[in-house]
Amino acid sequence: MTDEECKDEEQDERLLKAGWWIALLYSAPTLPIPILVGKLTHPEKMGVSEVLTLVDLFLLTAPLTVGVAVIALGHIREWSFFVWDSSSLARWSAPVIVLSVTTLLGAWLGYGEVKPVTVWDSTFPPARLVNILAGYLVAYGPFTFLSSVALGGYIAWVINAKILPAKQ
Repeated sequence: MTDEECKDEEQDERLLKAGWWIALLYSAPTLPIPILVGKLTHPEKMGVSEVLTLVDLFLLTAPLTVGVAVIALGHIREWSFFVWDSSSLARWSAPVIVLSVTTLLGAWLGYGEVKPVTVWDSTFPPARLVNILAGYLVAYGPFTFLSSVALGGYIAWVINAKILPAKQ
């Protein structure tokens, strides 16, 4: 086996383990304590039940998951619109725009309307992002919200590692 094949196999292993942990995070509140402890003490590779759990999570939280995936992929791939320039508040525009669009598309597709929660005065650009995320937190609850954010990051990681060509 070549070094490249070994690296691909190790990466596949990491991707599967990460998916397993995200599925566990999402299902943890509903698992009986003995099963949860058993899963935590004996982590496995991702199987059919974990894949179905991730699909269920995606279908439940698609607007937030897709938004986080696009934002994370933009940062991973260093797309110019998503590169965080510390000298400008404009860096907050991309996440706000992406989450606003996915929220509107989600409402249009029947996911329900997630309204931003006013945590901060929304004239400050980072506050818009916090207000949108707070709306999702209220709509989904803490475990589902965190699981959706983790799944969005995971999807971006998988797309970057397995679908898009390597960055040069």
